[in-house]
Amino acid sequence: MKNKLLFLYIAVVLVAFSCCQNNSNNKVENSVSVNSDSLSNLTLEVPEVPDSVVGAEERAAFVAEHFWDDLDFAHDSRSLDTAFMEQNFVNFLAVLSVTPEPVAQSAVAGLLDRANASRKGSDLLGYVANRYLDDPNSPMRNEELFILFAREWSVDQSLPEERRARANYRLNQALKNRVGTKGADFAFVDREGRNRRLYDGFGDGMTLLMFYDPDCEQCKAVKEQLSQMPRQEGVRIIAVDTMGDREKWEETKDSFPDDWTVGFATDPIEDDEIYVVRALPTFYLFDKDGTIVLKDPDISQLVNA
Repeated sequence: MKNKLLFLYIAVVLVAFSCCQNNSNNKVENSVSVNSDSLSNLTLEVPEVPDSVVGAEERAAFVAEHFWDDLDFAHDSRSLDTAFMEQNFVNFLAVLSVTPEPVAQSAVAGLLDRANASRKGSDLLGYVANRYLDDPNSPMRNEELFILFAREWSVDQSLPEERRARANYRLNQALKNRVGTKGADFAFVDREGRNRRLYDGFGDGMTLLMFYDPDCEQCKAVKEQLSQMPRQEGVRIIAVDTMGDREKWEETKDSFPDDWTVGFATDPIEDDEIYVVRALPTFYLFDKDGTIVLKDPDISQLVNA
């Protein structure tokens, strides 16, 4: 008998993903849109889990490893159908998100190995994975899941050298200042002219770090939104200009709320990639010990943190 509970769980996750996509103002172009009549034609059948496999993680792991068994990339034209691949990739992500990392890594390796039977199929899968998991504007962007794919691409000898090099570069970026690790310290000057370091003051509560550009309209909008949001007691906010125009920073530094720490980076944050800043504003949330809790979250994640 098929694992109906697991299937229902996946369905619930997919609804959440769909809501996320609908609320994102279509940031990901050409995202999948299917109705209930066509859904069955776009989805692979959930693998049948043996009764001997017990436990939620173990059953999810089995589904992850066998999710693509019914798709022959070499001979099945569905592997070249963008809508089909996108829908099933989203389903696959739902399973990966509840699968232990070692098994999830193995499942991703298995998928990419299967896809290598067709160069066009492999290219489409790579396009979908990058667009959903690594595009800064994707509402489904997930660096932890992207790492699983980048690890495999970076060593896949069947890929052109430039693609392996690009995957290795993005992998190293994703692994830098990863959630659960200590964030890199750096120097800045605050609006009172004092030389400071990020770690000054860590130990009292959570710290939200915002990298911004004074000329960035999105940064201004997010600043206003954050300033109006209720904040837990003990949480401090540090906004650091990374763009290098000291004069512009001096002109705009007092536009921030009085209880924020506002700084101008004196260490080359972007040039030395102390932190990876792919789009502004970029946020990092730290616990009292300087461990990263959230990396580049959106505002909705900050509200619920």
